[in-house]
Amino acid sequence: MYDDVRAAESPEAELLTFLQSTYETAADLAHWTANLSKGATDTMTQCTHLDGIRVTETDVHVCPECVKMGDRWVHLRLCLSCGQVGCCDSSKNKHATKHFHKTAIR
Repeated sequence: MYDDVRAAESPEAELLTFLQSTYETAADLAHWTANLSKGATDTMTQCTHLDGIRVTETDVHVCPECVKMGDRWVHLRLCLSCGQVGCCDSSKNKHATKHFHKTAIR
């Protein structure tokens, strides 16, 4: 492939064509929504569950479960579906992940 790009009349165009075809193949394999148009060089995939985002901020700045237990946490995570705040997986109690598994919000 390298030699083909170097020998092409327009190496930049040849490289872009190769990169676009590689992206399209990866998008098909991963079931991404490929958003390529002729000549586009900047592409993004579409997340299929963005419509599930209902909460983007909170006034809660503690892990309520850890507070009840008298325990500490490392970082906090916000459930974007329901607003539940829980401690991260670096915290020993992992309340955010427990919430995810308990509610099966996806």
